[in-house]
Amino acid sequence: MLDDPMLGKNNKISIEPTIPYGVNHFTQKNIIQYSNGKAIFYLPNHSNSKRVYLSGTFNNWSTMQNPMQTCDSGWIISLPLEPGKYLYKYIIDGNWFTDPFNKTKEKYGNSRIYNSVLYCENHLFKLSGYANAKKVIVAGNFNNWNTKELKMEKTSSGWQLPVFLKEGTYTYKFIVDNVWINDPANKIMRKDGYGIKIHILA
Repeated sequence: MLDDPMLGKNNKISIEPTIPYGVNHFTQKNIIQYSNGKAIFYLPNHSNSKRVYLSGTFNNWSTMQNPMQTCDSGWIISLPLEPGKYLYKYIIDGNWFTDPFNKTKEKYGNSRIYNSVLYCENHLFKLSGYANAKKVIVAGNFNNWNTKELKMEKTSSGWQLPVFLKEGTYTYKFIVDNVWINDPANKIMRKDGYGIKIHILA
């Protein structure tokens, strides 16, 4: 039986985020793919390893419940997961590792131990057009209208950003090259305290 001494055999960690939203930051594409309630975890390399397990809040940090399967370029596993925040680690031949391709980590209590963080998204912010824009950001009351944090990704038809949002009602706008704009695809709006129209997302 493999157990992380910092986690313990029966330690349960809540999957509820302390903030109402979350986005993933992977250094390589296709490391974790999430769609239709299924998450596919991919760990490249480690071809000489004998056993690799996936452990996290989704299986109560079980050390044997989710063995990964070898593939041409590493290890892979598919799990059914609901939208939300999850903490996880890989167990490679008995040793615990955070995901080296995931920049989002969370400290375990007051220790020096970190866990990787995965957000299974349930909303996709999209903005069509603006092909010549250099930077597009989405900001809303869910992140205190932070004007730098949530950078959208450029696509062939515009810009997008998948996010996890806790159940609730939110307001938001887009910032295109430092200019605030409304979402042309969302007609549900209200005025803020200054009389400026902002979108409602429920």
